[in-house]
Amino acid sequence: MKIGLNTNVYADYPLESFLDKIVRMGFEGIEIARMHAIHELPKAGVSEYKKLIKKATLEVYSVQGGTPFTNTEFAKKRIELARLLDCINVNMGPGIGMNINGDFSAAWKKTLESFTEIAEYANNYGINANIEPEPRAPLSFQKPTITTYEHAEKMLQELGMKNVGLVLDIIHTFVSKENIFKIITRCIDKIKVIHVGDTIDGRHLHLLPGRGNINFELILRALMKTVYKDYLSVEIYPYFDVPDEASFQSIIYLQGILQRIS
Repeated sequence: MKIGLNTNVYADYPLESFLDKIVRMGFEGIEIARMHAIHELPKAGVSEYKKLIKKATLEVYSVQGGTPFTNTEFAKKRIELARLLDCINVNMGPGIGMNINGDFSAAWKKTLESFTEIAEYANNYGINANIEPEPRAPLSFQKPTITTYEHAEKMLQELGMKNVGLVLDIIHTFVSKENIFKIITRCIDKIKVIHVGDTIDGRHLHLLPGRGNINFELILRALMKTVYKDYLSVEIYPYFDVPDEASFQSIIYLQGILQRIS
């Protein structure tokens, strides 16, 4: 497995300002967060970023395409960005937003329609359109349609499209109180990217790996027994005020476990 970084921890910095820095830390790739909106640039501008990323010897393994809810037009723009950057994964998010006590069946239908349109568009370019369940945010009157991996698996079955995969967010499985080991067993062939962060008491915190009570050694051992050889994507956006320190501590921790169990 490879270790990559979700760029949302560097939300206050332009993409080009930290690429060389994270390579020196040991990261092999990046997941381009939605706040790094280089999809808004003309193709020539995106090409310049592609050159910078290549020069830094980084791979773009995923592009975030949620807002954070699923927005079809935004996702298509991010698919275009992924195509220009030779990236094969776009995270299309957790479905449309709905009111807490809203009509779930209606939201599910709209999400199914949106995912179908996005996935068909992505398939034209050989790109995976991936679903990431997202827990309800505290103090919010809205929630995503897909908040659990049980929902995500049902959506995968209804879509029945080969290029639709999953983003396994380790924290989200603890927030939704699902068994991550069972999810890995059932869904490993559909998991395209794994988000890594820590939590305490099943709260949606995105702490540095090792700062909470998730047993990463057990999870990584389980993953090493599978076919998964892709990215562990460090997602630690609450540390936007200390991104260098947070990123470095995260990769040192994960490298230590991988070296110990390999």
